[in-house]
Order: sequence, then C-alpha cells, then structure tokens
Amino acid sequence: MNVLDFKERIERLDHLIKQKATGSPEELAKRFNCTERTIYRMISQLKEMGCPVYYDKTRQSYCYEKEGCLKFVFEKVDLNVKK
Repeated sequence: MNVLDFKERIERLDHLIKQKATGSPEELAKRFNCTERTIYRMISQLKEMGCPVYYDKTRQSYCYEKEGCLKFVFEKVDLNVKK
C-alpha cells in the first residue's frame, strides 16, 4: 500500500471513530474490505501516532478518549534559528 492509500484509509478510520460508528472489528473489516488483523494493525498505528483510541463494548465502536484532530502535515523548519 502506498502512502496516499494509507493516509486515506487512516483518515476514513479516524472519521468513523469520531462518529463512534466503527462497529465491531469484524464489521469494520467488512466495511474496509480487509481482515480483522488489518483493523487491529490500523488501530495500533493510530495509537503509535498518539491517538487515544479504545474500544467501547457498550457502543460496539472504537472511540477516542478525548477530542482531537489527526493531521498529516509537513512543517517547515527554520534552520537559521539560533538556540
């Protein structure tokens, strides 16, 4: 999978998590046309990126512990700034 496909997939997952509408891992795998293992890997990647993701058994959905915004950005660094 190339980086743009990865980005789109993660952003789609992020949107569903914000809506608390992922469904179970099995349902989410069907929605993404992938395996449950891939879903667990994607959730793990979100966690590695600092997203506070957890699975809510009552809602049967992945959720965020707090509100936030996932961003994929390039930030310009000024190398001339003295420390």
